[in-house]
Amino acid sequence: MGMVFWSDHSGGTVYANDAFTGEVLWTYDIPDYGWVDGGPTYCNGTVFIEDDVGQVTALDAFTGDMIWMSSFNYSFYSAVTVCDGIAYALDSGGVLHALDASTGEQLWSLRNWPVETPIMRLQWS
Repeated sequence: MGMVFWSDHSGGTVYANDAFTGEVLWTYDIPDYGWVDGGPTYCNGTVFIEDDVGQVTALDAFTGDMIWMSSFNYSFYSAVTVCDGIAYALDSGGVLHALDASTGEQLWSLRNWPVETPIMRLQWS
């Protein structure tokens, strides 16, 4: 079965739809009336979302159940990037957060990242 993950932005809901029929498989409402600005990211059975109230959340891709949520001081406006078990999220204060993709534990952060760089591409040599 193929799945499509998307958010309605202003409504604060993330959806999983069957890619062939369009049937809604599950929904997840962002807590605290937040919304997802950068869109969901899928990696290895997990959907990662960021929101405007400063939370990065990991959801089970097949059920929509929350796996973990990490909260920060600033909102997020770009999609989470996931590579080699690390979820990278850039907040609106210019802090790049590296989180363990399995637990949400912050591994490190880097301040003064250019906020006008909303999309990150990671390449390992």
